[in-house]
Amino acid sequence: MKKYLSIMKKYGLFILIELLISFIMGLFGLIGLNDSLSMVIIFLSNIIIFFIYGFINSKNSNKKGIICGIITFLVLISIMIIFNLIFFRNFSMGTIIYYISLFITTIISSIISKNKKDNASLH
Repeated sequence: MKKYLSIMKKYGLFILIELLISFIMGLFGLIGLNDSLSMVIIFLSNIIIFFIYGFINSKNSNKKGIICGIITFLVLISIMIIFNLIFFRNFSMGTIIYYISLFITTIISSIISKNKKDNASLH
């Protein structure tokens, strides 16, 4: 039961962060912030979030880094797709490229975390 509560807390935090970023970008849109600048800020914040989640999940896991990265990506991206479906956004080639970049970021962070963990245990 504790394991499930920990998982729910971790991904609930992801949902809250995503909602907070969307809310802040909405406020910036009302102020008159350029849409392209807003999209860049969202993209960079999501890259950072996916990197951190991939790093942390791989560090706390006994699985290989790439497997942990794929699992983390699938969970986080399914949450994002649900949000996209709720807010009626269409999928395009740009969205697919965006998801691929998030996928690569998550995998790389998981591999880096696993390599750091393995190197730390050797010393």
